[in-house]
Amino acid sequence: MSTVLIRRDTLTVMRPSQATDEHGWATGSNRELVGTWPGTLQWTSPQQVASAGGPFDPDMQRIGSAWLPFESGVREGDILTSALQPEIEVVVRTARPVFDPRATGELDCIEVTVEEYEGGEP
Repeated sequence: MSTVLIRRDTLTVMRPSQATDEHGWATGSNRELVGTWPGTLQWTSPQQVASAGGPFDPDMQRIGSAWLPFESGVREGDILTSALQPEIEVVVRTARPVFDPRATGELDCIEVTVEEYEGGEP
């Protein structure tokens, strides 16, 4: 029998605010806290050195996967932060349910694809 070790983490889910200003423009810098849940964030591509591929290299941003419980309600466009890597924010690009193959529900979760970003809007 094999064992896969996945680092346990606490992930905070934030959602860009839907608030608008007096002109109807989104006030994008506001975020609403959705909640904090146990989960994990795993990188699938390493951080690249800027000089390796130039300043516009698409590999400059790391991508990865994260798993959170269903009750987190995480969805595309949400922003995640990790307790183990608090300096990094990632934006959720895709989200899909994953069901326990044993049909016990113990491993049911939401798997998301994430992309690191620095400042600005996701």
